[in-house]
Amino acid sequence: VSLKSIFFPVVIGIMIWFWRRVHMLARSPVLLEYMLIYLGAALTFLNAPLEYLTLAFDMPYMLLLSDIRQGIFYAMLLSFWLVFAGEHMLIQGNNDCNTLKIYWRHLSAVVVGCISLFVFDLCERGAQLRNPFYSIWVTDFGTNLALTFIILAGISASIYFIFLCYMVWQVFCNISVKRSSLPSMSAARRLHYEGIIYRFKFLMLSTLICAAVTVIWFILGQV
Repeated sequence: VSLKSIFFPVVIGIMIWFWRRVHMLARSPVLLEYMLIYLGAALTFLNAPLEYLTLAFDMPYMLLLSDIRQGIFYAMLLSFWLVFAGEHMLIQGNNDCNTLKIYWRHLSAVVVGCISLFVFDLCERGAQLRNPFYSIWVTDFGTNLALTFIILAGISASIYFIFLCYMVWQVFCNISVKRSSLPSMSAARRLHYEGIIYRFKFLMLSTLICAAVTVIWFILGQV
């Protein structure tokens, strides 16, 4: 709670500063900037020190609320990585590049996975609001139901990761095409662009690793 009390106003301040800087530009905000502010809002909601309310109110649903906040943050984080990779595919001439509708196939995996884990969490945490000793795993029906939602979430996570890997692969292909024009540049300019390309490839690979760890950690955390 103490860390949340520190980071909650810090993140809000960073969001305000970032959004003011974006509006100082001589253009409208792009999709990636919107996604960053949405991610910041999800992080702010996650870091909100709502635990202080338990000092004055009886809130037996705090565990369920905490899981919901984590789920919203993870869903936003996974969606951000998809959009981040998609917006850096270096494909020009796409009029829909600044909208989310071109990512509906990719984001559907995130939605299905999060809904599956949310329903599983409701079956577990929701029932514990009436009976704190309840566990969904004690009956055969509950076990099968829980496994169904977990397997569905795992399938969605796998589809999401395949989509993300495919998009990163497309980014690398486009970078290779752009890189073919480097030999015609001067030595200093070529070194400058090669450095940018290497850093960008490292960033894309880091995105894949972070996405994989996040998906695994989120599913294990719900189980």
